[in-house]
Amino acid sequence: VGAEGVLPASAVHQRQRPGHDKFLAAAVAEPDDVIRNIAPQAHGRVGVCVTVVETGQQIKFHAAERFPMQSVFKLPIAVTALDQIDNGALNLDRTVQVQERDLAPGVISAKDKYPIDKRDLTVREVLRRMIEDSDNTACDVTLRLIGRTTAVQKYLHGVGIRGIVEVASEKQMRKNERVQYRNWAQPQAMTELLCALVKKKVLTDTSRSLLLAWMRNT
Repeated sequence: VGAEGVLPASAVHQRQRPGHDKFLAAAVAEPDDVIRNIAPQAHGRVGVCVTVVETGQQIKFHAAERFPMQSVFKLPIAVTALDQIDNGALNLDRTVQVQERDLAPGVISAKDKYPIDKRDLTVREVLRRMIEDSDNTACDVTLRLIGRTTAVQKYLHGVGIRGIVEVASEKQMRKNERVQYRNWAQPQAMTELLCALVKKKVLTDTSRSLLLAWMRNT
């Protein structure tokens, strides 16, 4: 289990929820002890990285280790796609056709969610479904549009993030359970990406606001 997150400084200093405050204060003071005490509840290997945006203060626990991303790998894909939109390589209003080979299994049957007469979608809608609904088909369509996982790696390396590796699509992961472990991230690296978003170091204001709105609605 890998976890990552960013907090505004106000969340660290608020006094509205004493229980929450006590835990957070203890976690900042002695993060290893606090997380080590609750980690066994996960019944697996645990990695955590939380960053207070304004101060850079962090809580880390196995934050440099590799963890499979599962659907979290959709965030770097979305950021890569929106960067291409910002640079004119893609257009949010472009219509794309969801092809039969794109259909990937998920919580909702892909064939039910993408009936034959409703497979023409804008790039905007494809990205929204990928983030808000964690839609696997939308994810693979996005990968096809941006240049596969190779484009994601190139983008991440270009912004200085090395601890995230994406090599497999949703369909590839579904075909072989072990393939999911080839997509991995260090919690601290994923937090770097989140901080870059919040601090406006990546994407235009328009694209960043769109992505953050989708993330809030997920």
